[in-house]
Amino acid sequence: MRGLSVVGLILFLGPLALSGCAVNKVIECNRVIKVANQVTADTYVLTDENNSKDPLSWLEAADALDAAAQEMQTLEVVDAQLQTYRAGFIQMYEAIAQATRTYSKSYQDLDREGVDAARAQLEQAVRREPELVNGINTYCMAS
Repeated sequence: MRGLSVVGLILFLGPLALSGCAVNKVIECNRVIKVANQVTADTYVLTDENNSKDPLSWLEAADALDAAAQEMQTLEVVDAQLQTYRAGFIQMYEAIAQATRTYSKSYQDLDREGVDAARAQLEQAVRREPELVNGINTYCMAS
């Protein structure tokens, strides 16, 4: 009889433990997505809804991207797939920030070739965003 109650307890607690993993995944998803959404909103405002010609606002946006990369790095993420998405966002934010700084400097220096090169770097860095956003949204919605 005692063996039956232990088996019953295991059968009862097993699904709870598994659902605990799902809860952790949801929490981790929310952490990563919150940082991603915040940096998107911050950079949008800083660059005046993408119409700014002010190099200073571009540098502020680059700083916001670096801060987001740093914040993303400090997030506690155990889920392996979310770690991959987090790493992708970090790499993208760092690349966009660097290209933005290069663009701003080239713009201020009236360096047309530098502006064009920085624009190409920026376009390359941003290219992964839809894949990352769609991927993490799909993965997190499957929770």
